[in-house]
Amino acid sequence: MGNAATQVANSELAEAYPRLAAVIRCPQFDQLDSEARHSVLALAGLVALDLDKATEGHTLLVRASAMPEADAEDWIGRMDAARRLGLRQDAIDSLTQIGRRWPERLEDLNFRIVYEIVGYARLLPASDPAMHGLLDSLFAAAWTLPDGIQPSFLWRDLAVIELDRQQYGRAQQVVGRVQSPHAVVSMRIDRRFDRLRENLPARFDVEAAVSSELALLDEIVRRSPRSLDAVVQLTYALLDARRYDDVLEISANIMRQIEGASGEDAPYGDLEKWIWILDNRARALVALQRWGEAEALLRTAARNSEDGSPNVSHVINLAWFYAEAGRGDEALATLQEVGPEMSPYGFMQMHGARHAAALQTGDGVIAEESFAYLRKNRDDSLETWQWTLVRANRLDEAAALLIERLHDPIRRGDALRELQYYANPPPASQRALWNARWDEIRRREDVVRAIDAVGRIESFPIAQAGD
Repeated sequence: MGNAATQVANSELAEAYPRLAAVIRCPQFDQLDSEARHSVLALAGLVALDLDKATEGHTLLVRASAMPEADAEDWIGRMDAARRLGLRQDAIDSLTQIGRRWPERLEDLNFRIVYEIVGYARLLPASDPAMHGLLDSLFAAAWTLPDGIQPSFLWRDLAVIELDRQQYGRAQQVVGRVQSPHAVVSMRIDRRFDRLRENLPARFDVEAAVSSELALLDEIVRRSPRSLDAVVQLTYALLDARRYDDVLEISANIMRQIEGASGEDAPYGDLEKWIWILDNRARALVALQRWGEAEALLRTAARNSEDGSPNVSHVINLAWFYAEAGRGDEALATLQEVGPEMSPYGFMQMHGARHAAALQTGDGVIAEESFAYLRKNRDDSLETWQWTLVRANRLDEAAALLIERLHDPIRRGDALRELQYYANPPPASQRALWNARWDEIRRREDVVRAIDAVGRIESFPIAQAGD
């Protein structure tokens, strides 16, 4: 064991792992005291993960995490192994344990991992207690996104569960942490929140939420002067608030600061985020119908790397720009630059744009290929699948899916939010056609009945999220 530990300390993992495995297989291993056994199992499990031996690492860390000496490292490693192996329930259970027992370690996890695992839980039946356990552990741990921003939609989901459990006091406490105007919209239009809306009208004021969010993000920018990501988040909120000229002014100032800066002279510590400044500037230009300028910026963003990796997000964004303008050939050509490494959501977005573009160009082979992928993987982004059916003019199927989502206690909030009327800027030609089809679905008698049973449709003075 001593030699193996030394090798691990010297980063000689490939040499150390067989020694650790031999110790565990040894008949005398079970005669060691509990602390010694735990130390070997945990170390071997973490080394196995570093060597991309996820199955072996998971087996070892399950054993280690079941022991009295188990610590946060065991459970974080177990969670990582479960994610790699697609063991979603174990990933959910592991994150829940971390939140309950070592809440301070949540800040060490990338928030995207937390959201990914919450996404697993959202696919479980509404009767499964795992979703409540996970969200409750995060809430009790006072977990936040970077810069202390509340994960508002997670708290929205937790409040829904508490309301279904008739825990009104707890639901009221959870709603108190909701900050996002779009999360406020989703609660305001959901009948399950009516009792809270009546008792706490200020928590359901969308315009007040817009002002509060902008003030919070402006303060974050001021106290984090070297954080470009803080500016990016502010521009997102300004886009939602339809303050497009402000986005243009801020982005122009950022671009002037960054131009020619590098190394110690760089005004920001996360310069790789500048492509999101370009992206949001392009969105503001699209909203103002300055199409040519927007296209140029999107093309620039698509040519740059994203966090040091091939730029998937901006290539897909550029493809959507072309697809929404009816320029299907250019959208398909753009998507040729997308590599094989993407998240499940990224694949849904890529195939969504590819399917829309193929319909425009009349390429039935590509359209059917992407449609089949989207149908098979619909749970990776139900909204993308919903709009795929709309774009394909399969309105009966689109209406049936919408009604299915409205009947689902967990997915209902997002479906209702998509149905609202927003103060969106004028759309491009193809997007206008898709919106008209969506409006036709929204007015169908069967859809109206499904909406009225669980929520309502209102108009809001903000742009739709993502638009």
